[in-house]
Amino acid sequence: MHKTSVPGIKTTIKLILLLFPAAFAWAGSITVTDTSDNTDNSTCSLRDAIEAANGDTIENGCEGATAGNNSIILKGETYRLNQGPLSIKSNITIISIAGPNGNLTVIDGNNSSRIFDVGPIGTNPTSTIANVTIQNGRASNGGGAGVQIGRASCRERV
Repeated sequence: MHKTSVPGIKTTIKLILLLFPAAFAWAGSITVTDTSDNTDNSTCSLRDAIEAANGDTIENGCEGATAGNNSIILKGETYRLNQGPLSIKSNITIISIAGPNGNLTVIDGNNSSRIFDVGPIGTNPTSTIANVTIQNGRASNGGGAGVQIGRASCRERV
């Protein structure tokens, strides 16, 4: 069996890690494994992942949160909420990777509540949500039906 390698790739990776070690040391990564809004089991739902990132802890089946900034990775599926808005209180990046057959990620408010509530007044978390469709949110007291924003950055197909 013949091994093929790309010259310079390992050197480039080592150089990036040497020049920017903090960029890789402070970021926690949590992968969501459960599309339900269930928070009472050993799987990692989107709500569990956000709670883990907010508290820099392990929440149900969600591991990988660290102090500081955290990334939450979603697969290309639909995440339907049934327990109210998702409350983001810390610096969190939510990003989707394409699912099977190129499926897009959808976070659905189920026409029952706002989808994201970013930062209570005074905390000002910085959040990025990328490659996600936000749909069927509902706000009964004003503000955004999809996202009530303290400070957020929405990019690419949000």
